[in-house]
This record gives sequence, C-alpha cells and structure tokens, in this order.
Amino acid sequence: TSKHLLRYLGDVRVSEIAPVNVTDMYAAMRGDGVGDATILHCHKLMKQIMRSAIDNDICLRNPMDRVDAPKKPKTKREALSADESRRLASIVTESEPSANETAVYIALATGARLGEVLGLTWDDVHMEGDRPYIRFMKQLTREGKLASLKTDEEDNPVGRVVPIDGSTVGVLERWKGAQAKALKELGVKQAGETHVITNGLGNHCAHTNYERWFRSFCVRNGFGKWVDEDGRDIVSLTVGEDAGEREDCVIEWRDSEGWPCDETGRRYSRSYKRPKIKRRYEGLNYHELRHTHFTHRLADGMDIPTAQALGGWSTPAMLMTTYAHPVPENVWASAGFMDTLTNGKG
Repeated sequence: TSKHLLRYLGDVRVSEIAPVNVTDMYAAMRGDGVGDATILHCHKLMKQIMRSAIDNDICLRNPMDRVDAPKKPKTKREALSADESRRLASIVTESEPSANETAVYIALATGARLGEVLGLTWDDVHMEGDRPYIRFMKQLTREGKLASLKTDEEDNPVGRVVPIDGSTVGVLERWKGAQAKALKELGVKQAGETHVITNGLGNHCAHTNYERWFRSFCVRNGFGKWVDEDGRDIVSLTVGEDAGEREDCVIEWRDSEGWPCDETGRRYSRSYKRPKIKRRYEGLNYHELRHTHFTHRLADGMDIPTAQALGGWSTPAMLMTTYAHPVPENVWASAGFMDTLTNGKG
C-alpha cells in the first residue's frame, strides 16, 4: 500500500496535499489496473497519515474529510457444479473422520454459514428416529463468543430446523465416535454441550484457524490454488518431479520427507534462508458451499419459501439475487422447450 502512495503522491508535500490530489491518485490507480481493495487500503492509510500530520501541526485541515471513501469491492461468489459437489462430498466420506472435513460436509448438506457450523454442539444434532435434523440456534463469532442467531420479542433464542439425510447422519456418526476417542485421550468426556467441530485441544475452532485450514484443503484437492503477486500459480513439487511443463509457475520444492528445499534437495535452514513469496489464495471459499447448497436445491425444484426457511433469511430477496446461480445442466436441458411445445406435451 505504501509503495502506491509513494508512486502517486511521493512528490507532493504532506502540508500541500489537497482533496484533488487524492481523488486524482485514485483515478490514476484505477487507470493503471490497481484493484479496488488496494485503493481502499490506500484510503485508510491516507486518513491515518493526515490525522497524524494534524496532530503534529504539519497541516491545519484534513483533506481526507472531503474525499469520499472508495466503495468496498463486493466478493464474487460462485457455486460448485453437481460433479464438483459430488467429488467434494466423496473426499470427506472416503477419508478418516475429522472435525474440519465434517464441517465441510455439514455446509454442503445444509447450507449453513461457517459461524453456525462452528457454533454447533451435539445437543443441536438429532440423528435418532425417522426424521433426523440439525437445529441451528447459535453461532460462533469471530471473537470466539457464542451468540444467538435470532431472538423473539422476549429476547429468547430462535433457531431453524434443517432436516438431514442418511449420508449426512453417517458422516456425523463417524465423526462423533472418532471425536469421543480423541477427547477421552485428553481426559475430556464428550457431552451434549461439546462442540461438534473441535480443535486439537477439544475446544471450539476459531474462524481464522478454520479458514486457513480450508484454503490448504482446497489447494490439496484441486478446488483452489496459490498465486504470487504477479498472478502466477505457486506449485509445490517433490525434488525429482518433472517441472518442464510448468514454465509460467513459481515452484516450491520439497524433499521426499516433505521439507522445503531448493531444486537440488538442499533443505532451508537458519543459515540457508527460504526465499519469501508474497502469495494470495484463489478458489473455493467456505461460504460458497452455502451458495452451492441452495443453487442445487432450487434447481431440483424446491419452492422458494421452503428454501428461505432452511437458509434463515427474513425475505426471499437475498436468496434469489445472491444465492441462486444458474446450473449448466439445466441450461442445456432447456433446449428441448420448442420440441415439447410443438409436440403438444407441454
């Protein structure tokens, strides 16, 4: 962020910065292809700089008070295709039961938000009888606190019931048994108030820790990738693998035991520093599992009021404008409309 400010305002004294200088900088940055998120960071940094300049009597007025903040960029969400959804589900069911992968399956099966899944306790999960379900009553906030999703007029918690099928019950039962054994080794007894998704110490899992794991999970399984600041893919290879077809990639080498090393196999250490690569993640976001769930629910014929109730929206507007993505299979299936119409089958 600071390098952008130096590039566009480096020749202007702080005391001489005017609103027009800042707005011209934003326009020049957009013209050079700088993203909205970076421009917004520059705006926040400029406010701090000018506030400090006023505190130190360098200038009398803060020009940033007369500059509108750039709009926060909207995150574009997508939904997985039916084939991708099946592949993701099979990865969870075919692997050893774990808390993190169970959270993936819950979101795919119910369309729940991350905070809602992390806030689940076993009291909320009912797997017995002919109508198993999960009751979403609370959520885990990013501050690590449990909060009610909604409250009624008397401030009592109000939740929603989401029915689950046999495969989801199977995933939950497998994980519940594995979790009970893991907790027992820690000297903790599994109970109704135990979180469904726990960390290695048997406590609730924090948002940031889970999101970090989820990105790595997606990269390992082909649902995401790491790219450097120039947009080149960052690929991890084992020494000896063929890198000939990866000319436009940044390769991170590992030896046969998985340790970071150079292309010759020499491990990095305190004296042999590993090159730093600025990276960002591109790919599936956990919240897109919610988009995936309701996209396919609607494509399968679920009515809007039912989908609205299962998703927990107060109105159907958000469901229809944000969460309903086109399904390619249904788009192509619509090609038979005129045949059906002219043959009198409609």
